[in-house]
Amino acid sequence: AMDYVEGRTLADHIRAAQSRGLLSPLYEDPAFYLGLLRNIASALHYAHTFPKPIVHCDLKPGNILISREGTAYVMDFGLARVLGGQKDPDADEKVRGTPAYMAPEQLSGKATDPRSDQFSFCVALYEGLYGERPYAGETPGAICAEIALDRVRPAPRDSLVPQRIRKLLLRGLKEDPNQRYRSIDALLIGLSRRRSD
Repeated sequence: AMDYVEGRTLADHIRAAQSRGLLSPLYEDPAFYLGLLRNIASALHYAHTFPKPIVHCDLKPGNILISREGTAYVMDFGLARVLGGQKDPDADEKVRGTPAYMAPEQLSGKATDPRSDQFSFCVALYEGLYGERPYAGETPGAICAEIALDRVRPAPRDSLVPQRIRKLLLRGLKEDPNQRYRSIDALLIGLSRRRSD
């Protein structure tokens, strides 16, 4: 349960920006939007460092609420799993979540961990920053093929996203979880650096 929060989801913000002819909400207020990304990463870090760490398993723009005051909330832990808990009897029979945002290990029905949320976080961030998801494809198989080829869409020519932020995202989007950051906290540290490129 959580408090009632008035606001809109990140998905709503993306659609609203695009309806005004912008690639993403980043174009309206870059500093504010990049601060929201750090806010979301902090929320995931909190979930991942509980005494019994929680993996969200369905992180996407529609599950990120941005309040009127500008605070981001990660919502809908309905598919979340506690690491080290009992095995879900349906785990090998049904892949649950939103395929376009799932890590490849989750798409293929393998075990998930906080690095799986990190991948989903980077997909959601990529969409929020560039106005489109990093990998082409509308089916799980097509998306997995793009991920396996490491074929991330190029940045739009007029993108405002600093190159250092793109590099952070590309590492979090690696097919092999071992090539991603060791934790969302490591990615958060990178997002919090205030260098300009």
